[in-house]
Amino acid sequence: MNKQNPEQDQPISLYQSHAVIVSTIIGVGVISMQRGIAKEVGPDGIWTILIGGLIVLVEIVLITRLMQKFPGKTLAQFSSELLSFGKKRWLGKVLSIPLLVGIGWYWLLTIAIVTRTFSEVAISAVFPQTPMEVFMITMLGSACFAAGQRPELIARFNEFLMPFLFIPGLLILTAWMEAGDWENLLPMFQVTDWKKFLQGMLTSAYSYSGYSVLFVYMAYYQQPKKAMRAHILATGTVIVGYWVTIAASISIFGPFELANLMWPTLDLIKQVEVPGQILSRLESAIIGIWVVAVFTTLVNMFGVLVDISLTTFNLEERFRKWLAWGSLPFGYLVANRPANLEQLFRWNDLAGIYEIVMTLVIILILSILTRLRADKKGDQNASSSA
Repeated sequence: MNKQNPEQDQPISLYQSHAVIVSTIIGVGVISMQRGIAKEVGPDGIWTILIGGLIVLVEIVLITRLMQKFPGKTLAQFSSELLSFGKKRWLGKVLSIPLLVGIGWYWLLTIAIVTRTFSEVAISAVFPQTPMEVFMITMLGSACFAAGQRPELIARFNEFLMPFLFIPGLLILTAWMEAGDWENLLPMFQVTDWKKFLQGMLTSAYSYSGYSVLFVYMAYYQQPKKAMRAHILATGTVIVGYWVTIAASISIFGPFELANLMWPTLDLIKQVEVPGQILSRLESAIIGIWVVAVFTTLVNMFGVLVDISLTTFNLEERFRKWLAWGSLPFGYLVANRPANLEQLFRWNDLAGIYEIVMTLVIILILSILTRLRADKKGDQNASSSA
């Protein structure tokens, strides 16, 4: 955590930590996650989405426990300390670089995927004549501007915008009640191929991407020791929201049709009928709200990427904005790489796998080092007492 301007410190509250997790995870996944899950496991998606959420919850619990041992410090700070030997502080910084580059690459890749997915949806659903580059540069530029602020201010931004993210949930419930067919949810437990079952669980887990931002934001918590409950509640909120979304989608469209829909959530919203036709084209309004979700995800990802770079290179606070704008071209170039939507979806799946594996590797390495340091310190205290 940067201590150069302590007068500017505005610690992140527990509610703000809840908002950061919910806003980051929802992002893009909620728009198209049903398609991949239905393709893999059909109606069994209503329970594989729960298992996928539990897998991610375990990782969030492990991250929280690790970060609680180093209050006020980001991953860049305590990893270099754990990897240092004696007075060789420089060695710790060098050895921590692979871990930081590994997780930093995931954040950059997610920024690119989120930006490209948003642009594809906007073009196909609302602005078919607008060049994709306009959407990508606009979103990236706006996110960079916001990400140039300190993490505490970004958390407040999440706190303000999070309530808007629950509006689509109410519309999805309405669509489910109006057009849902409960028979489409049956029969369940029909997946007998364990390989397909495992793939379905992993596909479900990919939908919860983004939780690794805790490696940075927890350093700014006001009460890190009480963060576990807030994190579990936030993850549970997303799990319930995703379950309602996938259950409503299967109930309305059926698993076979759902597997062929490009943007299932938008098609789901179209099923809502407002009495008197007061509102039409609800999907356009939902895209407007979804812009908020995408924007907060981008800001949070840019924010952690900038903060960890600032800490790693020991730069002053005034360089934060420059780092944010400097990362924009890289996000744009990576976002342009997928040749088509199929490749973009494949990238999204690979990014989900990458985060799960990379996060677990970081947790295991640093937890083992923490335990070894604690045992060594205990032996030294015992020797000095003797």
